[in-house]
Amino acid sequence: MSIKIHNTILTRKLQFIVFVVIASCSQETNSEYKYYPNGTIEVETKHLNDSTELYISYYSDGSPKDSMALVNGNLTGRVKRYYPNGNCREDCDWRNDLKDGPCLTFFSSGNLESFAEFEDSIPVGNVIEYYDLPVKRPKYVGNYSNVKGKKWVNYSTWYDSTGQVTKATFGIEKIIGNKIVYLGDSLKLSFEVKNLEYPLLRIILADFDKEFSLSKESKIKIFESKKTKIIVFLKAKKLGKNTARGYIENYKLDGEPTDTTYRTFGKTIFWNYDYEVKTK
Repeated sequence: MSIKIHNTILTRKLQFIVFVVIASCSQETNSEYKYYPNGTIEVETKHLNDSTELYISYYSDGSPKDSMALVNGNLTGRVKRYYPNGNCREDCDWRNDLKDGPCLTFFSSGNLESFAEFEDSIPVGNVIEYYDLPVKRPKYVGNYSNVKGKKWVNYSTWYDSTGQVTKATFGIEKIIGNKIVYLGDSLKLSFEVKNLEYPLLRIILADFDKEFSLSKESKIKIFESKKTKIIVFLKAKKLGKNTARGYIENYKLDGEPTDTTYRTFGKTIFWNYDYEVKTK
C-alpha cells in the first residue's frame, strides 16, 4: 500500500498572520481580550457570528500559541498550535470536537514528527512517525482502520535511523485491481501479503459498511490460499463510485476440527478498495 503525505502545511507563521488579518477584516466582528500582567494579549476571542468564534492565544512575548474555530461551542475546522520559537507544533482538522481529516505534528526544530488521517478521532489508513531529521525518514508506519467505532491496528513496521526495517508484523504488501469496471463484469483484486505469521490465509468479502459492520442481507464470500498471494472476484452491480471492504486473516487451526466447525487463531487485517462502475 502506498504511503502519502498531504501537503497541508504552508509557511506557518505567514499563514497564521493572513488568517488573523482576514478574520479581523469583518466590520461585524466583536472581539474579547484577556491580557498578561505585562499588558500583552494572552487570548483573543473573535465572535464571527451567532454560532462561530475564532479563538487565538499568544505567548507572553506576543508570538502565536494556538488558533482554532468553535462552532456552537465545538472545535470545527483547522486547529493549529505553535512552539514558543514560532514553529508549528500541530496542524489538524476537527469537526464537532473530534479529529476528522489530516493531522500533522512537528518537532520544535520544524521537522515533521508524524502524519495521520482521522475519522471521528480514530486513525484510518497509514499513520507515520518520523525521526527528527531534515529528510523525512520514517521511524514507524502503522496501518489503521475504524472497526465498529474503535481503533484497529492492521499492521506495523519499525525502522532504524538508516531506513532499515527492525521489526514488521503480517501485512498487505499491495492490492492490485482496476479502478474502473463495467456494469455486470467482475472486479478482480489481487492481494500480495508479507511477513506471514501463520500457515493459512483467507479473505472474507461481504457488504461491510464504513465501520465494517455487516447488513442482515449480506452474503459472505470466502477466498482461501496457502501462499502469499490471494485473488478475489467481486461482481459490479451498482453504477458510480464504490468501495469494496473486507478482511484478510492469517491464521492457524486451534485444535482438531469437530464435525464441520473449528476454532482458529491468528491476525486479522481490515482493508478497503475504491473503484468506479460504468456502463459499456
